[in-house]
Amino acid sequence: MQRARRGAGCQRCWTPRGAVRARAATLAGLASLGGLAMVISPALSGAGALPLIHPRHGQPFTLALGDWEGTAGGFPASFSVVLDRRSGVPGYGIGDVVLLRPHSCPTATDSYSVTPVQPSRPTPVGGHGGLGLTHFALGGSFTAARSATLSARASDGSCSGTLTWRMHPSRRPAVTDGTWRLRFNDGESSTFRVLGGGRAAAPIRLPAALTRCNGVSGAVNLFIGASGLATISQPDLRVRMQFGRRRATGRVNAGGRGCSGGPIQLTASLK
Repeated sequence: MQRARRGAGCQRCWTPRGAVRARAATLAGLASLGGLAMVISPALSGAGALPLIHPRHGQPFTLALGDWEGTAGGFPASFSVVLDRRSGVPGYGIGDVVLLRPHSCPTATDSYSVTPVQPSRPTPVGGHGGLGLTHFALGGSFTAARSATLSARASDGSCSGTLTWRMHPSRRPAVTDGTWRLRFNDGESSTFRVLGGGRAAAPIRLPAALTRCNGVSGAVNLFIGASGLATISQPDLRVRMQFGRRRATGRVNAGGRGCSGGPIQLTASLK
């Protein structure tokens, strides 16, 4: 991975003090399977009676359809549960899976990588409630109508272990996937992608005004939370974006006391 330099116009960057450690996602990176955060494209949905999950122990249950969220050690995860009728027999499908895993040792929530994985077919839920994501190196299962576990290995250098998210139903605002146009208040503009059913935005290119302010350059990736809010708070960088269906507003600033001219305001809209 290329490390950023102060004043350099790189796409993958962090400062020498490691303030911007979130890896920038290039278009090539968005197609890779090797990332630490993953996105699964959504399954088909439909109406009708919900099928039963038969756990190995306990009573059968139906699943709550819609968005699910969880956090493990400060790292968020999200997916959707939908009804999949492709086989002719209703079943559950897992879609829009986005998770962040640490990419530092010791772990730090501002050090991560985002790489969407978008298979051409949805991922069916197993008959006993297994998430069916083992081919993405993810484990976990549904344990009740409104609870599930999601697990993934987390390793970096001498640190290793497993992260386990406790997932539960949630509601997310609709944020449209696609190419968005980003504009800063000084007229600078760029584009980025919203992916995973409105759960990830990448790469957000940092404005030249920030580089002139404190030397930080490059791009960062954002996880869009259940409230539509995406933030980064690091020693040399603060980013805040509030997403709606087709528009977003926000600001970028240096860490600490910020830039002398105040936050750099931004707007974004779906192209």
